[in-house]
Amino acid sequence: MATSKNTAARPPKFLVIGAGSRGHAYARAVTNATNGVIHAVAEVDAFKRREFGKRYIWGSGSPAEGQEFADWKEWLQWEKSRRETVWSGDGDGEQATGVDGVFICTLDEMHVEILLAIAPVNLHMLCEKPLATSLQDCLAISRALKENKCLESRIFSIGHVLRYSPHNTILRKLLLEDRVVGEVLSLEHTEPVGWYHFSHSFVRGNWRRETANGDGSLLTKCSHDIDFILWLLCYPPPGATYGYPYHSPQSITSLGSLTQFRQSRKPVAAGNATNCLSCPAEKDCIYSALKIYKDRFLSKGRTGWPIKIVCPDIEDTFKTYGMAAAESLLLKTLAEDYDKATTPDTTVAARPWFGRCVYEADNNVLEDQVVALSWVDDPLPETTASKRDDRHYSPEVPPEETEAHGGGDYGLTRAFVKAVEAVDSLGWEVGKAQREIIGCTFDEALRSHATVFAAEEARRNGKVVGWREWWDAKQREIGM
Repeated sequence: MATSKNTAARPPKFLVIGAGSRGHAYARAVTNATNGVIHAVAEVDAFKRREFGKRYIWGSGSPAEGQEFADWKEWLQWEKSRRETVWSGDGDGEQATGVDGVFICTLDEMHVEILLAIAPVNLHMLCEKPLATSLQDCLAISRALKENKCLESRIFSIGHVLRYSPHNTILRKLLLEDRVVGEVLSLEHTEPVGWYHFSHSFVRGNWRRETANGDGSLLTKCSHDIDFILWLLCYPPPGATYGYPYHSPQSITSLGSLTQFRQSRKPVAAGNATNCLSCPAEKDCIYSALKIYKDRFLSKGRTGWPIKIVCPDIEDTFKTYGMAAAESLLLKTLAEDYDKATTPDTTVAARPWFGRCVYEADNNVLEDQVVALSWVDDPLPETTASKRDDRHYSPEVPPEETEAHGGGDYGLTRAFVKAVEAVDSLGWEVGKAQREIIGCTFDEALRSHATVFAAEEARRNGKVVGWREWWDAKQREIGM
């Protein structure tokens, strides 16, 4: 296993808020590939919290004080009290220690409340994408971080993992530093969401509905794709000076559609069925929840994603009680359903329905979307030149890392922990670590999010958005 362990300095300690799949992804990368330590977890679900703690924090023992919290608010109150005790000198004996940084891995809509609340605590932060579900909330977070001087004294990173996969870092180096390809005249990037992945997350799952402002999967799934494009075409290449200009787009437009997962597409043979377990057409349907979750995963002993999202305790059930018990648990969950005529919409929207017919779901996010960004004919300043060379570049990435966004999860986590160590243990200035190790400032991440919101506004209104005018106007609206 490839690691970057370094025991010369005190290992930085981290809290993970949200012990779901993304919380596990970052905790696994911290544990396997950095000098950092997962010290605490804040998670509402008791089973998820205990499982996470056993795996990454206290093992077969019991949690110590300051290692387990029922939610992030409980942790924040505890941390404030701990600091007051330390500052007052009233504590008796050895005091429980806090953390150096926080991974925010909750559902998207919770990010803004958490970030605004913990900004005054001034810790290093890595927030899973998206930063927030509205531009107004993103700008509010920006203001809070700057007012509390977080960006001056602490590292901030966002879960734009495509910047950090070995393949993409080499690609960017070849394009912008070595210049082996030449000028970029046109770039086409596709996010090929797998068919069962889309039905799991965006038809039955947590991301099936647009936000209150009408933003959809471009934000929740593809914000890191937009960031990747801007990273190649807008931001400083490797080795550039701090004064390198931001090469902003001139205009943005978008269009999209929802055509497949609609009631009008439902097979006639399915009749009035709304759940796969009672559907007469289930055996002939590619989107059958039984085929996806039971046959494709559980029957083969695979209890990770997406099975673990459907039944968080299925892995433990499978190991402890066997396949029959795990299958019974899965089928019980898949059988859960609702009646549109009698179930309040708030109840339906509050949770995923993984056994629901994909043609009878309450999804409204787009299945297909195209975003077009254009730039004026303003070439990027040249840094270095290189002749054409017939070489093949194939980064070697361990299998367990490749499965996590092509190595991006591990790459981002390594960069974040390394930047924290550079600031806290090696005396680096935050700006230097942010630029040279993280490779992205908060303002760059904010602009990437803003580009997504601009594209969505263009789609909803059927127009072309002029980027600079649009962005300046949005910032003026909140006094930035």
